[in-house]
Amino acid sequence: MTYNNPPAQPSYAANPTPAYAPPPAPAYSATPAAQPIPQGAQPYVPAAIPAGFDDSKVVGGMDERLGPGLHVCEIVRVKTHVSRKGPVYWILQFKVIESGDLPGDPSHTVHRAGEDVSTSFNMNGDYAGEIKSVLGQLMGGNPADVKAHHVQWSADPANPFAGTIVEVAGRTRVDPKTGMVRCSTKDGTPYVNFKFRVLKPSPTIAALAK
Repeated sequence: MTYNNPPAQPSYAANPTPAYAPPPAPAYSATPAAQPIPQGAQPYVPAAIPAGFDDSKVVGGMDERLGPGLHVCEIVRVKTHVSRKGPVYWILQFKVIESGDLPGDPSHTVHRAGEDVSTSFNMNGDYAGEIKSVLGQLMGGNPADVKAHHVQWSADPANPFAGTIVEVAGRTRVDPKTGMVRCSTKDGTPYVNFKFRVLKPSPTIAALAK
């Protein structure tokens, strides 16, 4: 995968995010021959990427767990998970380094330094485009170039994104007719659009820089 045309940086970005190029079809083995599986342990079986992911349209990121605000976080792990009801989720787990209100947003941050937070994106249907958007921002490339094998690579047990420091701008969605923040009818949490900016890539990601 080659990112030739990085998207424009958000207005709060002081410096452009460098472009990185993960291998186009990463070949990896969760259990190298030199390291046999311990007795009783289960081999890693990656979650299948749903058909149609490659052709999904890129849309802005949304999340239900990491709340609104301007956050600096460290990526702890990226993984995939098959839910009990069938959908496959792509999950980013973070450690909050600092968090404050996003200027101009009506909502206030609810996070604090040291807190463990996560975001989850449903890979089925229209939500697949959100993952393309986020990976494009994290890798500094064109989100439209993100394919299924890049998602699989991001969730490899080697955890290539671990240690990446990111700035996350979470802006709530406001109803233009009422001026009220739009919230989930299920649990009342606000809908948030996220923008990611890499402040410091992990050693693995930095090694891929062109």
